[in-house]
Amino acid sequence: MGPQSFQHFPAHHYFVRVYRHVAVMLALLNRTATFLSSEEWRTVPWKFHPKSALDRLLDILFLSPGLFVRTDALVPAPATTTRRTKAQKLLHDCLAVESQLDHWHATLTGPGEGEPIARPIYWAEDTESPSAIVDPQHNPFAGCLAFRDDPTALALLTYWTALLLLNASSNRVHAAVCAPVLDDYPNLYPDLPPSLRIDASKYRQGREYASCICRGLDFALAAGVQVDALVAPLVVAQGVYREINTASRDGELEVVWCEAFREGLVTTGQYIVESISSRSWVEAGQF
Repeated sequence: MGPQSFQHFPAHHYFVRVYRHVAVMLALLNRTATFLSSEEWRTVPWKFHPKSALDRLLDILFLSPGLFVRTDALVPAPATTTRRTKAQKLLHDCLAVESQLDHWHATLTGPGEGEPIARPIYWAEDTESPSAIVDPQHNPFAGCLAFRDDPTALALLTYWTALLLLNASSNRVHAAVCAPVLDDYPNLYPDLPPSLRIDASKYRQGREYASCICRGLDFALAAGVQVDALVAPLVVAQGVYREINTASRDGELEVVWCEAFREGLVTTGQYIVESISSRSWVEAGQF
């Protein structure tokens, strides 16, 4: 089946709402390229439909797995001028994708068509607001996040997840660029152009993004975002806290919370499957 097979309902609905999001998140987690990154797969299915903010975000994210593949091949190589040259090109490409993500986020937070001012896209709930599926006594976060609607919730959870993965990769590539090389003595260290001089503080926001993900999961689940769409954000956020815990013994409560939420997702998913399988098609559509 080619991309033209997903231009009309219900195939288009399934492709956009279910398959494509799962595919890009798996590609990011597995650090493998996917055929969905090709131009035709990013355009043809929308011949008769406008793209949503999430659709536009996924268009950008499909560029990342290829960068991850290049990163994994480059970083272990010996530090030579050839490696440095390749690393500089790769860093340029990583920063270009980051720039596109920044533009996407600015578009999302700006005023909509016909709106004089921008509406908040998310905000912090009361700090006493409990998690729906995790014991509030074990909640290390300062309350949950609420979003203006469920598509925005899924889009931002996906955005924060992608930033965590892309920033980690960019940081590794930048370290490779700055590593001293002996075959270009006395030029052991590079003289980077301004375009490759990254803001190091930007890559130390992993815990903040992971916290945003965890604080937003409850809203997304309650708003009807499909369970499997929340798995990758949770896995990536928990990975951040595991790294923190390994390095400093901090983050243990967050790891426990993530595990409890994962168990809650499994229970919720099983309930949905059992509920739908026992209903007629009409009842399932109303579920």
